[in-house]
Amino acid sequence: MESIRIAENIVQMTQEGQLMPTCLTALTGPDGLLLVDTGQRVGEEELRTAVANLGFEVPAFIINTHASLGNVGGNGAFGASPTILAHRGTRELMRGDSHLLAELPSEALPDIEIDGPMTLHFNGEEIRIVPMPGSHTPTDMIVHFVHAGVACVGDIYPGRFFPFSGLGGKAYEFPRVLREVAELLPAGTKLLYGHQPGPGSVDDFAEIIEMAEETIPSIRAGVEAGKDRQTLLDEGLPERWKHLDRPGASARGWIFYLFNDLSAPQPEQPSVLRPLYEAWKKDGTGEAIAAKFESLVAEGLDVDPAYERDLLRLGYWLLREQASPADAVAVFTLWGERYPESWNAFDSLAEGYVGLGKKELAIANYRKSLELNPDNENGKTELGKLGVEV
Repeated sequence: MESIRIAENIVQMTQEGQLMPTCLTALTGPDGLLLVDTGQRVGEEELRTAVANLGFEVPAFIINTHASLGNVGGNGAFGASPTILAHRGTRELMRGDSHLLAELPSEALPDIEIDGPMTLHFNGEEIRIVPMPGSHTPTDMIVHFVHAGVACVGDIYPGRFFPFSGLGGKAYEFPRVLREVAELLPAGTKLLYGHQPGPGSVDDFAEIIEMAEETIPSIRAGVEAGKDRQTLLDEGLPERWKHLDRPGASARGWIFYLFNDLSAPQPEQPSVLRPLYEAWKKDGTGEAIAAKFESLVAEGLDVDPAYERDLLRLGYWLLREQASPADAVAVFTLWGERYPESWNAFDSLAEGYVGLGKKELAIANYRKSLELNPDNENGKTELGKLGVEV
C-alpha cells in the first residue's frame, strides 16, 4: 500500500482496486492503532503488512465509514482482536446477499453499532463519529479527528468525480448530505476521501453540489415525462461535466442511480445469487450453477434483467477470486444465452476465454460484444492486446 502522512500521527493508506483505489486511514500513538476502513477482503495480507510497517500487530479499533465491501472487506484480517464500530444496520447488510461472495468471517462484523453521534478518546485525540446516512448508503458516517483537524468522509464524497450510491442510498440526497458535512466541520479541516488519495477540503464539495443540483431536476423531469432509462442514458449530461468521469464513477452511472432512485418503486425480485452460490459450494462447478438457474426457471422464476448483475458478480468472483476461469465461462455462457442482447455478457465471456487461453473464442466474443455495443472501449482495448485491429 502507498502511504501519505496527513498529520503527525495520521497516515492515509491506498489499496489499489479494479476500477479505482480505496483509501484507508490509520491513527497511531501510545494507546495503539485505530483504522478507519479496511479495504477489500482480497487485500487482507497487504493490510496486515501495512499495519506491521506502522509498528503494530493488530488495530485496537476499526471504524467503518459505511458497509460497502470495499470498506469492511478487511475487517476480519486480525481475528477477533479489534473492536469494530459502525453505523446501525451494518451487521445486517454484511450478513446479506450484497456481501455473500466475500465470505466474511463472524469476526468481521461490527461489535458496536451507533445511530447517533459519539466521541472516542484515543491516543490523545478527540474522535467524533457522526452518522450521515442517506446519499451513498444508509450506513454512512464521518470520522473527525478534532485536534488534528482531519476528517474521513468515506464515500459521502469519494473523490473529485461523479458520486455513486448503493445498498439503499439515494443519489439525489448528495447535495443535502454534503452541505450538512460542510456545516459540521470547522473551516480548514483536511478531508480524506474514500477513493482519491491525498487531502482535500470542503471547498471541493461546491462542484459536485452544483453538478447534482443541475442534473437531478433534469433527470427527474425526464422520469416524470415517462422517459425510460436508456433514453436518459442516450441523452447524457451537459458536456461541461465530462471531466468528472472516472472508471466506476461515470456520468452514465450517475444517470443510472438517479433514474432508479427517482422512479416509482418496482416490485423487488428475489435474488438468485444465494442459490447459485450455494450450488457452486455444494458441487464446485460452473455447470452446477447453470443447472440450478435452469431449475429455478423451470419452477417459475421470471428471468428479470436484474439477474444480469447476479451473474456478473458470480462469474467474476469465480474468475478472479476463485481462479476458476472454466466455471466463470459456464456462468458467462449462461448469461449470454439468457440475455442475448447484453453486450456485457459477451465481453465478460471473452475475458473468461482469455483466462482459459482460448484466444480465438475470446476474439469472437469481444467482436460479438462490439456488435451489440460499438462504444465498448474495453472490448476494443482487449482485442488490441490480442493482436486484432478494430
